[in-house]
Amino acid sequence: MHSEFTKPLFDTVRQKISDYCGIFLGDEQQNELARKVADRMERVGIFRYPQYVALLSGEEGGPEELRRLSELITNNETYFFREPGHFQALRSFVIPELLRRKREKRIRIWSAGCSTGEEVYTLAMVLHEARLVHGPFDARVIGTDIDRQALQAAQRGLYGKNSFRSIENHYLKTYFTTSGPDRRKVDERLRPLVQFEWHNLFDERGGNALRDIDVIFFRNVSIYFAREKIRLINERLSQILNDQGFLFLGSSETLHHNFGNLQLVEVGDVFLYRKISGDNGTSRERRSSVESPPVPVEVPVPKSRARKRQAVPATAGLAEPEPEPITFDLIFARYREGLYAECGKLIERYLASPRLHAAETVQLLLLRSHLHIAQERLDEARADCKRVLEIDNVNGEAYFLGGLIAYYRSRWNEASEGFRKALFLRPGLSLAHFHLALVFRQEGMAEDARREFRNTIRVLEQRMDASLSFAALGYSSAYLINSCKQQLKAIG
Repeated sequence: MHSEFTKPLFDTVRQKISDYCGIFLGDEQQNELARKVADRMERVGIFRYPQYVALLSGEEGGPEELRRLSELITNNETYFFREPGHFQALRSFVIPELLRRKREKRIRIWSAGCSTGEEVYTLAMVLHEARLVHGPFDARVIGTDIDRQALQAAQRGLYGKNSFRSIENHYLKTYFTTSGPDRRKVDERLRPLVQFEWHNLFDERGGNALRDIDVIFFRNVSIYFAREKIRLINERLSQILNDQGFLFLGSSETLHHNFGNLQLVEVGDVFLYRKISGDNGTSRERRSSVESPPVPVEVPVPKSRARKRQAVPATAGLAEPEPEPITFDLIFARYREGLYAECGKLIERYLASPRLHAAETVQLLLLRSHLHIAQERLDEARADCKRVLEIDNVNGEAYFLGGLIAYYRSRWNEASEGFRKALFLRPGLSLAHFHLALVFRQEGMAEDARREFRNTIRVLEQRMDASLSFAALGYSSAYLINSCKQQLKAIG
């Protein structure tokens, strides 16, 4: 090559990839992307990186070349019955519930980001056996992916031994035939239940088959996306899913998702989402898993205003009603319901109270920082954390939130520093242990990651965690413990 793959070139190419398919490459992947770009340059006969970037940006040939480059960076690591608890929940609860409720005995499942198809055929096996239990019903699994070569492999249905590392012998013997040394082919009985389509999750036109979807499996896909892309795809998944339909995410993903009209539910030791019926994201129904809500703090109404209101006759039809007293519980409830605009206004009114103590100000600023994070307004969240530390420079919660903001921006060193400071001040902050473990895993520090996942479990099992961060994010200790156990299994 007659030029170097500089940081500005890397930033330009990774942004194009993220805009195209959502995948975001961290700074540590610059050399890896340089190798893959060099491979594509050799194939198209280009010898300078700026020329290749110009090709990607061009209207003629650019979109097709961007597609081919994106295929090189997709991760096709998958296998049959990955996270078996999900398929048990599908078998024992989701399918019976759908068949009981639906007038038409028909189930449509979408495997989004299906890669080479192992998940699709696993779902087909579960559906095939469900027919034997519940009687005939129309069933289909639609597998989509952005990688055309992976889809071709899925169509062939021919797999090596690595794909069978977690499958029971019953399924192996029933639904596969031997096809050469260490190779097995999917039984033809499953073929009518599946179909594969090329689909870019960020293409608003959608796939031809993505209609009337009852269940979505979107597992271990969003972990490669930039945070703003996750928000966009969340909205699309919510729109595509039928009312009362179900969404499965990977065990380590649910904590970072914020779906408006999807309710977190627990089936056994598995957590999944269910779409709330008949609303378009405006429902105020939510599943509450807060174990001990914060103590309410009332802002008193000035006496002069209170006397004035008492003088208004009860028969005056146009009289302004007495406003509901602002308490932290009231604000927190609005936050949990996803009513962010109302929550923000209440916090502003609360902060304007002349009788507000420093401790109350800190509590409100911390909650508002959570609110800003939920709205992807990370700069404003960071500003609130700084204000907290100006009032209380040993506030572990603020250091945790600062680490969380850095985590969402993929600034691993800064995130680690924030979580460590938080744990120094508040050793029982379970989410700091959990996210520090995620940072260690991201950085390839397996032993450190194991330690922090185990610390998270210990803190929660001994019921030592009562932090605002844990309550505000709204996840039960059982969910977080389950996530840690799944992460420990994945690390090995």
